Amino acid sequence: SLPVLFVGSGIASAAALLELMTLNAAEARVVRYFGLVGRTAELVTAAVVEQEAGQVERVATPLRAGPSGDLWKISKYIGIVGLALTLWPGRSRKKRTAAALCTTASSLLLRYALMSAGKASARDPQATFQQQRRQMSRVEAQDTDHHEQ
Repeated sequence: SLPVLFVGSGIASAAALLELMTLNAAEARVVRYFGLVGRTAELVTAAVVEQEAGQVERVATPLRAGPSGDLWKISKYIGIVGLALTLWPGRSRKKRTAAALCTTASSLLLRYALMSAGKASARDPQATFQQQRRQMSRVEAQDTDHHEQ
């Protein structure tokens, strides 16, 4: 799910930059929908990543506590504000700019949070080991189910 998160974040960031430009009505409509897709994908897959990480407490801890956890939470809140501003009725330049700035900040904070959380997890070999072990058990269970059918 991390690749999907990064794609969604990239789409959201690209749309945010485009929203800062002067656009005609047709261009603004396309960029708005492009941004909605990216912002929604970023928020939904961030929740999926957090849920997947939560399966191993030692992996989830950096996303819940400390500096990386703070960045992660702030990123989500600002991302929700950016999405809400995009969905809010009206087409004012100020609203578009505010949504674009929130989205850009959210995407940057998300990336820094993941980088920081990844470094914290890498310093804890048990976190990596437990997550890999859990994934291997899941794959083995699927293989067993597949062969029994």
